[in-house]
Amino acid sequence: MDCRIINPAALVRFKPLTGFLAKVSIFSFLLLYSSILLYGHSANEKLSFVKLSPAGDYTILAKEISEKATSLEVVTKGKTEVISDCYSKNFSFIGNHTVAFIAGKGKDSYMVLFDLAKSKALTQVENVTSYSKVGDAGIVAALSKRNGQKNTASILISLVNGHQAKVLADTIGLYTIAPDSKSIIYTKYGEANQKSLYKVSIGTLKSELVGELPTPIRSFYSISAKNDLLMEPLKDEGKPFIITYNTLSKKYAQIEIPSGLSIFKATPPRFTANGKSIFAYFQEKQKGTVKTDSTAGVEVWDWKAIELVSVQNKKAQRNQIEKRLWICRDLKKFTPLESDTLYNLRPVGDGSKYMVGIVEYPYMLQRSWQSGKIADYYLMDMENESMKLIVKSSPYYVIISPSGKYLYWVASDMLWYGYNLENGKLTPFSKGISDSFFDISSDEPSSSSNFAPEGWLNSDKILLKSYYDLWICDLSGKEAPISVTHQLGKQTNSQFRVVSSEKDFLNNRKEVVAERFNLSSKESGLYLIDLTGKQQPKELVAGGYKFSSVEYAASSKVVAWRQESYSDYPNAWVKYGADRPKQLTTISPSDSLRGSAHLLSWENKDFGTLQGMLFLPDTTRFKPPYPCVVNFYEQQSNELNVFREVALSDCNINVPFYVQNGFAVFIPDIKFKVGEPGESSYSCMKSALEHLAKRYPQIDMERLGVQGHSWGAFQTVYLLSRMNFFKAAVAMAPVVNMISGYGSLRRGVGSSRMFQYESGQSRIGSTLWEKPQAYIKHSSILYADRIATPLLVVANDNDGAVPYEQGMEIFLGMRRLQKPCWMVNYKGDAHVLNFESNKRDYTEKVMGLFRFYLKGGEKPDWML
Repeated sequence: MDCRIINPAALVRFKPLTGFLAKVSIFSFLLLYSSILLYGHSANEKLSFVKLSPAGDYTILAKEISEKATSLEVVTKGKTEVISDCYSKNFSFIGNHTVAFIAGKGKDSYMVLFDLAKSKALTQVENVTSYSKVGDAGIVAALSKRNGQKNTASILISLVNGHQAKVLADTIGLYTIAPDSKSIIYTKYGEANQKSLYKVSIGTLKSELVGELPTPIRSFYSISAKNDLLMEPLKDEGKPFIITYNTLSKKYAQIEIPSGLSIFKATPPRFTANGKSIFAYFQEKQKGTVKTDSTAGVEVWDWKAIELVSVQNKKAQRNQIEKRLWICRDLKKFTPLESDTLYNLRPVGDGSKYMVGIVEYPYMLQRSWQSGKIADYYLMDMENESMKLIVKSSPYYVIISPSGKYLYWVASDMLWYGYNLENGKLTPFSKGISDSFFDISSDEPSSSSNFAPEGWLNSDKILLKSYYDLWICDLSGKEAPISVTHQLGKQTNSQFRVVSSEKDFLNNRKEVVAERFNLSSKESGLYLIDLTGKQQPKELVAGGYKFSSVEYAASSKVVAWRQESYSDYPNAWVKYGADRPKQLTTISPSDSLRGSAHLLSWENKDFGTLQGMLFLPDTTRFKPPYPCVVNFYEQQSNELNVFREVALSDCNINVPFYVQNGFAVFIPDIKFKVGEPGESSYSCMKSALEHLAKRYPQIDMERLGVQGHSWGAFQTVYLLSRMNFFKAAVAMAPVVNMISGYGSLRRGVGSSRMFQYESGQSRIGSTLWEKPQAYIKHSSILYADRIATPLLVVANDNDGAVPYEQGMEIFLGMRRLQKPCWMVNYKGDAHVLNFESNKRDYTEKVMGLFRFYLKGGEKPDWML
């Protein structure tokens, strides 16, 4: 089959560079996959995305129908049409009924503008590699380079009345889009033309010369609403500078870049709204602070240094560049705003009046043993650069409201505060709400993370999520908080979270779509939330599923989403107003015999009700009782309805792969008490296995295996020293010696691992000297003589999170005790495997171990 766009006779091909553009070649592909997934499972078609048009008239589906071909389909209430069978990338709506996308591959790629209302292609442009939208009426398309070109040429296409496509006669070299998206400033293609500036209106394609520069430019940095341009010169003659030019006044200026610095191009320079000042980020190479003596290769580690030598070395190895914000006032000279102590300045509004900055220096030393970042937050008055302390010693970020009227943050007293920049008033605007704005399920010693706001309704009102519900709060303090979910979440042990595409654009919205997730049953639903708080949440769809990629067209009450469960592929659905939900795709899992998923609940003497997930093989293929592999980490049962693809393992076992091979897989939730992580895990696991033995005769309790990664691997080895339930075990990246682990480094960044134990995941909650017995108790290497389970250890020498030596310690200990143990080091690989060959080998080794010990299979060759 050829790559095609429907109605090919209607295509208009623009070739603005005769001889430079090549004709689109015909590209053949298969409709069915010929590739085979892991261990002989054939692949199936997949859904790449589902998109809803702004007015809800059209739903677009991208379906991978083979490894080399993706179809693009448009769905209306009455029909489905294929508009391309060789879609590649970069899909977007241009207005409500026109779409743009790239089709074809590599040198044969081309851009299509398609009119959904008339069901025809408006134009097809060859050799397009990418494009940029210009509002809802234009496209700037970049053409692939040919014949040794240094730069990329582009063309401008205008959509006239939404149903016609016209192209600008000029071929564009450099361009920048005006803030109102109604025009662009550009140069014609070719370095020789990069001194003449043109402006073209998107609606009329009328072009005019607006400036002649004395020197050619290399790029546009930005453009202001007052027609001020910032540009990079093509050559600087040894004295770096930036160019400013106003297309109305024709005022031209060169501003020198400070010596030894260069522009940080990821954040281009820009004007303030009044056009009087320029903000620019400059960078220089990290200045090392490592002390050395006259002997080469000697490092001096200073106990008072705020950064370890290892951290400094890692930064130097990565050639890490620090960027700092400077300001140029009245287009004269740049002066620094940020320093080594005050940085991360963020503009309030356009930054012409206020900036908010961070001072972390006083707290940097204690990062070695504390989780998170603590900082002081200052307000800088841009008129005189004076500083005012807003929040001191806060682990929580200070945020700027979109209107620039407020600064707001959550504090250690669990309240949200708003600081009014107009009158200096500080308001605890979440006061009176009984629900928590923090993750109350967290059991780590450090402060739990807070939930980020969902968005702003206007300059004063914000939509917040608490642990259970959604709330509208008034930062002015004039109105009390309102639960727009009517506290239904707290009443039913559910969480409401905004999921529709309007999440970040709530201004003047009357409603939004949110997902309701029941923490007990793991069922979900999509609900329409009235943002006035007058109406109860309205159920749109609900059940034992996970919902994602939700799109909502408020004007037409149309909702599109993807819906999945363990057994059901994430297919596309749509709901038109009051109609019943309609399934748009019927893609089946490539692995049809994937078994079933079950939610288990049981009581634990230390933690009350616990839950877990049990995955059972297909009974038509495998007869119980089944051997079972236990995999665990922390609390994972909320993932019950996640669709899991068959794939190679990079750290944990792949559930459907094991189920297809006749194993049950059990994933119990693990909760913890600070200071007792090992015993907490033991308590949870023991009660979980007792429940499994009592209630599920399908599981052969004499054929249990266990596998864990990282924190799960620590628990795995600890449990092996405390129980004899398992016939075989796998621990990848385990910590087995908390004393040596406490005094080691995270090699990936060079930082100390002390924070992990004192305030982080390892949950000891104290220093080694305060509670040495807690560290000893949780060092499994000291109890290796109690381990009777054959153990496979994976410890990689390029693991940046857990020291490779930790795995080596338990292997050497087991070897000395002459207990069955093997260690694999995937040399050069990381904490989670990156290389495909290593993933395949790891998958085969782990499966081989469990087949041998749990199924009586053949002994793998790697077991001596």
